[in-house]
Amino acid sequence: MAVRFLNSPQREWARAVRSATSPALPSGTLSAPFPPVKLQRFEEMDPHLLVGLVNTELRNVSESLDDLVKTHGIEQDKLVSRLADAGYDYRPEQRQFR
Repeated sequence: MAVRFLNSPQREWARAVRSATSPALPSGTLSAPFPPVKLQRFEEMDPHLLVGLVNTELRNVSESLDDLVKTHGIEQDKLVSRLADAGYDYRPEQRQFR
């Protein structure tokens, strides 16, 4: 199955469709197909798993690295440093760590 990268308007449309077509769920359950990523404890995560989570979040949810760190309430310098220590550099033109 091919993966399609959604631009911002497509992403917003997909969110709206998903929430409009989701059946009613009991209180306390998630309406999205996947639980939200919790990056607040990124310093404790394996950096190779972390880079996958961050890149997925950048691709599917966040508009930029600034948006991602603000959304999750984490320090950008610490996140970038943590991934740099594992050999990953942020590439703004691709919106991902490589």
